[in-house]
Amino acid sequence: DELDTNILPFVEYEGYADRYPALSAQLFSAEFYDEIRHASRMLYQIFCKAAKVFQQAPDEFALNMDMPENLIPFLHRGNPLGLPTWLSRFDFVLDNKGRLRMVEINADTPCFLIESYYANEVAANYVGRKHPNIECRNELHTFLKRMYDAVLSAKYGRNQYESMRANRERLPKDPFVFSCFHDYFEDYGTTQFLMNELKTACPEADTRFI
Repeated sequence: DELDTNILPFVEYEGYADRYPALSAQLFSAEFYDEIRHASRMLYQIFCKAAKVFQQAPDEFALNMDMPENLIPFLHRGNPLGLPTWLSRFDFVLDNKGRLRMVEINADTPCFLIESYYANEVAANYVGRKHPNIECRNELHTFLKRMYDAVLSAKYGRNQYESMRANRERLPKDPFVFSCFHDYFEDYGTTQFLMNELKTACPEADTRFI
């Protein structure tokens, strides 16, 4: 009941007897969280290297790796941050010896953001524990600001964009568009959350939801 459904709209799902959040807490040591973060950093570097191979290889290589043909023209296009994915999430499991195993990277639909950046804090306060992601929301704001500046710098040129920022009345009005299916509450809530977080990080941003 302490969760704000304007931020986390899928507290309850129609047709499910139980609410989405659990009332119990799974506790891990601080070292375990550090291990997950370290594993994520290392695996992300591997992912970036693999993506670079695809981007620099001939189209035949991608076709032989079962990449859909209609995606290949986009494979070689870069982006202002030079990263294969801007927001993604690794799924980990523990094997029967308690060792971390990465199952997949969700590189296009980074759900579980609201839970990590908002709901975990509410849950930690509820059970009287320290919020494990206490600094991460500020890090998200820093990243979104970096992304916003990089995109506009790439469009207008760094010097011109810096001049625009110095004179706030001349800031570009380029909209940052967020989109998803409105009838899938989890994607809808995550998309709205990201849009609002960008607005917090960059109040001058023209954010729109379609």
